[in-house]
Amino acid sequence: MKTRREFLHTAAATAVLSGASRTRGDDSFPPVRVITKGPGHHWFGYYDKHQFDPSDRFVLGMRV
Repeated sequence: MKTRREFLHTAAATAVLSGASRTRGDDSFPPVRVITKGPGHHWFGYYDKHQFDPSDRFVLGMRV
């Protein structure tokens, strides 16, 4: 069984070797924009809640 560190190292190496980085004009990834700022970490992790409301106006998340 691999440790978490070994798993992350293997996953990162695989992504680099497969060319999974985003380049200009690459439409295979959805558009991304920053919605948080400042110090701290922001995340979403509820098993029975949706991250976005039906109108896509609000986002549910946590800051630590």
